[in-house]
Parts: sequence; C-alpha cells; structure tokens
Amino acid sequence: MDLEVRAVEGPGVSVVLLHGVSDSAAGYRPVLAHLEGRHPARAVSFRGHGGSARAGSYMLADYCADVVALIEGTAPAVLAGHSLGSVVAARLASTRPDLVAGFFVEDSPLLALRDPERADAPWFDVFRRTQALLADPPADDAAFLAAVGDLPVGVPGSDVRMRDVASPRFLQLRASVLRQVDPCVFDPILDGTLVPPELPDALATIGCPTAVIAGT
Repeated sequence: MDLEVRAVEGPGVSVVLLHGVSDSAAGYRPVLAHLEGRHPARAVSFRGHGGSARAGSYMLADYCADVVALIEGTAPAVLAGHSLGSVVAARLASTRPDLVAGFFVEDSPLLALRDPERADAPWFDVFRRTQALLADPPADDAAFLAAVGDLPVGVPGSDVRMRDVASPRFLQLRASVLRQVDPCVFDPILDGTLVPPELPDALATIGCPTAVIAGT
C-alpha cells in the first residue's frame, strides 16, 4: 500500500502519529514541528486519506497491516492515535506488543463503535452527511467549501454547523483534506463492522505505558 508519510528526525524514542477518519497526516504538522530534534516521528495518512492510495477494503485489520508494514523492523514506537487512529493503535498494542513502546489515546470512539445505539449518535450523522457529500461533491471549489461549512459538528441537541464555529482558514483546510478522502472509508464505521467483537476485551492485555485523553 502506497502511504503518505511525513517525518522528522530526532534522538529520542520513535513516535508514530495516527489521525482520525477523514483527516490526514497533514493535521499533525504542528506536532511534528514540536517533535523535530527531539524524537524521530512519522505521521501517516491512512489508506483512502490524504496522499495515500485508495483501496478496496477499509477494515481495522487493513489499517493495522499498513502501520505494521511501516514500523516493523524498526525500534518499538510510541503510537499516538486520535479517534480512528486510537482504535488502530489499541489493536496493535494488544496484538503486536513488540512494536509498541507506549500508547497515547486521544478521544477514542472504540467502545462507542461497539454500542448498538451508535446509529443515533450525533457524530454518526456527521459521518453519513460527510460520506454523502464526498460521494457526490460539487465540482466548483466554492460550492464544495460552502457544503463543508454546512456540515453539522455533531453536538448533541444542537444544529450548530461547522461554519458557525470554524474560521474561514480552518474551513479551507478542512475542505482540502476532505477532497482527498475516499467516501468508502465510512462504510465499516456506519455498518458497525470496523471494530472486531474481541477488541474491547483485548484492551486488558495491553501492558505498555498508556495515556488516555478524552474531551466532552
């Protein structure tokens, strides 16, 4: 799999940065700048995202295999994952502990993805609407930008749109990233097949240092 990877060098422990669904390695530019000179760090765009190739399958096992191919043969790395990236990191920390020196979890949806009520969650509505936009996007950049601004932000009990809370610069960046996303990446999330049934219980086997960050 041809993956986009952004990297910096440094003398410390290797760090691998894993983004959320519909994002890309580009979102980690500030983090890479912070780590440069301190740690060797790589931010990878998952298959179907950013500058990485599109694929016929977007299951958790596919994302994990891509990351294993990226880091296998090197020293164990600290995996820092946001949202989808945190689920990939959790799977690798439980199945390939030889590759994982530490595990940083940011805003993980892992248990929510196994929740039978997930289809009613506001952020699933965001996923559905984003997928619909990407499946039939306006050809005109201005119209696409306006459609991105009209996407909901997923706040429960609110109809707040992205344009209501995001700066024009952020909306432009978000639109440029979404233009690169394969709409099929949402399929396993929306149909509930992304996370295998055994993964939540497997979290108990993770023995590396772990940090968990969650927002409201």
